[in-house]
Amino acid sequence: MPEKNYMGIDELCAYLNIGRTTAYRLIREKKIPAKKIASKWRVRKSDADAYLNA
Repeated sequence: MPEKNYMGIDELCAYLNIGRTTAYRLIREKKIPAKKIASKWRVRKSDADAYLNA
């Protein structure tokens, strides 16, 4: 099974161990790039990894 490239807000929060408010703030401040697809935010796993390593 291929690895998922995109994650939703809840998955991002669990992955980074942060709250939803913090996740939305990081997206709003463009610290983590995200796309809105069908009214839901999606974040690439590689972008979340890059944020962690920064």
